[in-house]
This record gives sequence, structure tokens and C-alpha cells, in this order.
Amino acid sequence: MFASIEDLRVRLQRTGYVIDLVTLKAVFLAAEMRKPLLVEGPPGSGKTVLARYIHELSGRTGDFLVCSLANVPRGLGESHLHGHRRGVFTGAYTDQRGMIEAAHQGTLFLEEIGLASDHSQGLLLDLFDNATARRVGDTRGRQVDLRIVAATNADLQAMCEAGTFRRDLLDRLEYLWVRLPPLSERRADVLPLMTLYLAHEAQRVGRRLLPQLSPVVRDALLDAPWEGNIRELRAVCRYLVVAAPADREAELADLPGDFLRTLGPLVERRAARSLAERARDALGRCGGNQTAAAAELQRRRRQ
Repeated sequence: MFASIEDLRVRLQRTGYVIDLVTLKAVFLAAEMRKPLLVEGPPGSGKTVLARYIHELSGRTGDFLVCSLANVPRGLGESHLHGHRRGVFTGAYTDQRGMIEAAHQGTLFLEEIGLASDHSQGLLLDLFDNATARRVGDTRGRQVDLRIVAATNADLQAMCEAGTFRRDLLDRLEYLWVRLPPLSERRADVLPLMTLYLAHEAQRVGRRLLPQLSPVVRDALLDAPWEGNIRELRAVCRYLVVAAPADREAELADLPGDFLRTLGPLVERRAARSLAERARDALGRCGGNQTAAAAELQRRRRQ
């Protein structure tokens, strides 16, 4: 395990994960304990990545399994979680382990638990209370040793008040609680995260020189709404590593079009003008030869 929170911070940063001190302390505590954990955050904020890190840091020997209860067909929740015996229903041709049994000695990650049906919520409550997996068609259960980490982007407290989520289940999930704030609340982390993910993506594709960001691009990154959170930021980094030239700083026109549109029409028009000016310069250097100008622009992007 880790001697201090600083050791954990360094380990996470080396793998491209930057979180604030409050969340870091919660992760340190969660990795040391075996109690249930609830991770709350908007889509794209890194809930699954964080849960996987906690599993790896905990030293558990079993697998990290992702269970999305929202995608389970109606009436099959029990079989999905607990498994079934051969012949117990039409289509059950073999004995089948469920997610609970498969996660023995590991971590079961319950993705977007706020979307679980009433029946699935009852099954999870029974798991918390009895720590057993009983396949459909079996008369006795199997004891399991697993860590439960659940994630949501919903307000489960409000759902409890509205009667759409079980209060007794939330009480068991909230033994430990971590909130991942949206990137719009973490403006100070945007540029350090860009540096980290640009390095990771450059290493992945074999690019030697990292894209350098112009002041106007840095300002745009800091002002962006980042509705897609960390997932969107990583996508921008992947694009820049492939598209940004090596012989100058990346400008607005080098950013992906979908991202530019989130910055507003003024910035988008400015980027379009920059791209047009660059194309005219290349045509001038190539004596008006469009094929040669296009090749030069492409070559600069690949350097």
C-alpha cells in the first residue's frame, strides 16, 4: 500500500490522473478499506477510471467487473446478478455465474446505480445484508467476498425523497462517498491535465515533440465549458497530438471543430480565418500549386 497521500498522488499522476486534495484523501481512505463506496460525478468525469484505480490500489486479487444495471432486460436482473442453473428457464442451456459470483475477491462496480430498477435495488440490498450469490434455481447461496463501488450522476437523495430510490440502499452505499466535480469547477487543473494527457497520447502514437499551445489556445481551454469533462479533454489531446504541427505553437484552427463550436461563434470564426490565412501562405510558398500546398500543410502536421 502507500505510506502517505503524497505517494498516492505521485502514483496517480504518473498514470495520467489528477484529482484535488479532498478527493485524493477520500481515495486514500477508500483504498485502505473494504467498505462500500459511492462515486458521484457528471458524465465523463472519470468515475469508472477512479473506481478501477481504487480496486488496483486496494490489493484485491479478484477481477474488477463493471455491472450496468440500466441495460439489463426487464425480468433478468436476478439472473444477471446471481446467475442461474441449467434449464431453469427457456434459453438457460448451461449453468451460469452471475456478476456477484464472478466478482468474488475482487470489485463489483455498479455503473449509474440511479438507473437500477426497483427489483434490482432489492437484490443489491440483499447482497449488502447477506454477502451471498444464489443462482436462479439453486436452493442455497454461495458466500462471496467482494468490494462494491457504485457510481451515479443523479441526485440519489432527491430520488429517495421522490420515492424512486431506496433509502435503505443509499444508507449502505454511502459508507464512503467521493464526489468528482465537473471540469468547469476545476479550472486550475485544465492546463496541467492537458500537459499530462498530451504526453500520454504522444507516447502512444510515437510522436517525439509535444504540441505547444499558443496563449490564445490556453485562454480558450481555460474558458471552455467542458461539458464532456475529462473525456472531452482527452479527446482534444488525442486530436492535437495527431493534427497540431511541430514547427509552431498550436492555434485555434488546430483545435477540433466540435470543440471550437462549444467556445462560441466568435472564436469559431477567428479559427476559420486563421486556417484560411495558413492555406494562403502555403499556396504562396508553393507558387499557387494547390496539391503541393496541401502536401506541405499535411507534412507539417505530421512532424
